[in-house]
Amino acid sequence: MPSKEYLEEKAKRDKGNANSGKIIAATFIMCFIAVAAYIVMYGQ
Repeated sequence: MPSKEYLEEKAKRDKGNANSGKIIAATFIMCFIAVAAYIVMYGQ
């Protein structure tokens, strides 16, 4: 049975990973929108 401290650390790490995943997704979406806007404006 893992110690309570270990479980708390793991929960903190997992939560941090979830947050960084959201940040990566948001960054990816922003890049995608920027590229799409560039294509629309200069792709004619």
